[in-house]
Amino acid sequence: MDIKSISKLGGVVIIWLFYVAINTLFNSNDLFKDLREAIWWPLIFILFFLISTNDHDGKYVKLLLKFIKVLIIIELIQYFALRSMTAVYFSSSGKQIFGSSNQIFYIALLLPFAFLFNNKRFKYLVLLVGLFAVLISFKRSAIIYMPLVLLIAIYFDFLKGRKNSFIKSILIATIFLGISFFSYDYIDNLTGGHIASRFENIENDKGSGRLDVFNNVLSAYQKKPLELKLLGSGHNSVIKDEVAWEADRSVPLSAHNDFIEVLYDFGIIGFLIYLLMIFQVLKLLFRVKYIDPKYFHANIAVFVIFVVMSMVSHLIIYPTYFAFLVIIWAITDGQLNELKQKLLTLKRQ
Repeated sequence: MDIKSISKLGGVVIIWLFYVAINTLFNSNDLFKDLREAIWWPLIFILFFLISTNDHDGKYVKLLLKFIKVLIIIELIQYFALRSMTAVYFSSSGKQIFGSSNQIFYIALLLPFAFLFNNKRFKYLVLLVGLFAVLISFKRSAIIYMPLVLLIAIYFDFLKGRKNSFIKSILIATIFLGISFFSYDYIDNLTGGHIASRFENIENDKGSGRLDVFNNVLSAYQKKPLELKLLGSGHNSVIKDEVAWEADRSVPLSAHNDFIEVLYDFGIIGFLIYLLMIFQVLKLLFRVKYIDPKYFHANIAVFVIFVVMSMVSHLIIYPTYFAFLVIIWAITDGQLNELKQKLLTLKRQ
């Protein structure tokens, strides 16, 4: 593949890859670990972009989706097995405590792949079981975006443009929404209103202290010398610099916001490259809209998850499950890029 066949999104990802690699090389005290984490998702993008671009008959993407189906089933079985042992525990005083689970992100970030499945029954089985898994995780970010992902699926499958079977579509949509609400209500009652209280307490606990963390990180960034403001302090440096601390434990925290994290870790230059990448992702979303509905719906779901996670949690410093979203961007961009190359070839002929 020559340089002319690289997409704009692919080009920005490559620029990001080289920038963070060089940044990490000069700033890291644990080069292998930091470099591995910093370049993992850009390399995943490049790999799957190349596979998708050269997948002329679609067999590799079909094989990928079969693998993803198996992976989702394995992740769900593992998750429910572990959650049955860790969801509830008791303090030394005998008080019942509901523990949240970050493992849910390995499931929740796989769910946009369900939009690419041809079997609609399996698609909604995955989404509904995924919703149940999210609810018992007690993670607020996942509980925010998972219902939105389900609504996106219901809207496009049963509501948008369904004039001939309007009543049937409304009935099916109502059933799915009813199951979702019943699941939430059942789990919330089972936990004594724990899920509802998590959201009611956002104002009091400032999002588990996130507002204080944001202020601390931004304040520390403003005190940096100019060169560090421009170039950053290196991958995961918010934790390494011990800018913010967990309230009840002596544990340094990350920024809990990808935009603030990128600004602190990689400076203004890295921040601008990151914004450019997001802009290209948005362009990708609107380009695929008129070409492949399934990929359009999947990319909407991915973008919703990306925005919510970026605002209140992290993707950029946890490249393992971020890679799931990146793969969808990559195979979408790769297929659009292949189509573009075909059209250019036809024009030359």
